Amino acid sequence: MNNNIENSIKHNIYHILIDSGNVLSSYLSIHNDIFNFSIRKIIPIPFIFKKINYDKHYYSLNNIIDRLNNIIGRADILLNNKICNADEIVLLNTSKVYMKELLIAIESLMSICYKMMMKINGNKYDMKEYNKDCIDYENVRHEYCEIGKLLNIQCKNYLD
Repeated sequence: MNNNIENSIKHNIYHILIDSGNVLSSYLSIHNDIFNFSIRKIIPIPFIFKKINYDKHYYSLNNIIDRLNNIIGRADILLNNKICNADEIVLLNTSKVYMKELLIAIESLMSICYKMMMKINGNKYDMKEYNKDCIDYENVRHEYCEIGKLLNIQCKNYLD
């Protein structure tokens, strides 16, 4: 295969991986804002208490989903061109599985944000249901983390 094509493929794969990492960072920032302990979240003193902005997080997660779907589409295009070698095909397929599992986790967090938005507006969302949703969310997070470990090994081997 032509050296320019090989470099182009490697460049595109590299950017798919970097962009999916940036999406992960954006998502984790929201996850951390919602779930990480902060004394400001539990002390209801004006100007010190920090409310979680579920509306903002909901719409930010929606944008993250769009970005992630775009990256998955770029990986599909590379795979469909049939110009990747066997290692690149494995890496791109693992990357797609990872991004799809990440997508499920983001959608799950988005659902929790939506239900919390509705609760703030007077709808019922009791602690039992919230706890169940959080357990389900942690289970799907575990899935993308496990695939992420495999993806990290494959990336290291491919990029070294």
